[in-house]
Amino acid sequence: MDVSARSKNNARGTVGAFFKFCKERGWLPKDHDGIWLVSRFKEKPKEIEIFSPQEIAHLLTYSRPEMVPFLATGAFGGLRSAEIERLDWSEVHLAERFIEVKAAKSKTASRRLVPMTENLAKLLAPHAQKEGRVVPFDNISKQIGWLVEDTNAGLKAAAKKEKKDADKVKLVRWKKNGLRHSFISYRVADIQNVNQVALECGNSPAVIFKHYRELVRPAEAKKWFTIEPDGVEKVTLLPKSEQKAVAAEV
Repeated sequence: MDVSARSKNNARGTVGAFFKFCKERGWLPKDHDGIWLVSRFKEKPKEIEIFSPQEIAHLLTYSRPEMVPFLATGAFGGLRSAEIERLDWSEVHLAERFIEVKAAKSKTASRRLVPMTENLAKLLAPHAQKEGRVVPFDNISKQIGWLVEDTNAGLKAAAKKEKKDADKVKLVRWKKNGLRHSFISYRVADIQNVNQVALECGNSPAVIFKHYRELVRPAEAKKWFTIEPDGVEKVTLLPKSEQKAVAAEV
């Protein structure tokens, strides 16, 4: 079976963790080499994919209200998907304009305070509660699939209503980790401060400098951070039933 270098390294790490566990309990000698004699496999660098301002505007336009906080917090706050899923409304401080990512909910196991951009605060405000899960879904992947379907159905329906060829509509494709990748890329271009972005995102400056610098232009970053509930370039919305009917026709 053909296995990627990433999968091999993940397996290597799992075995290494097991050896460490055994040494801590005296089941292996302290000087056991573990996995250190097994070289890491060389992984091919993956291209960073980001959303355009128009794509995120489309997703927000056709999103159900319950999904807006997930999209907004990832796209304009840079939180990891898992961090957003663990986030509670009590940790979203709208008045003070920051989000608290607690150590227990962070991938890096360290607490950080994420400043809110003006557009993020405006997008979250209509949905804010005193407490409770920000993302009220147990299966976010399924919700994302439906979001993409709804968005593309809406774009086709809008095109048909405007007497345009629905088959020529540029459809939206979900991009893995695209919300966080987009935030980091646009944030770096906007404020030109890698260290600050690293602090906000819980990444190292080296990683951000290597993968995210120069991905987008400052002008595009300005567009990204001015996307607001009433400021996005709206497309004609049709009732869900009409969207589905049009999508079936085309």
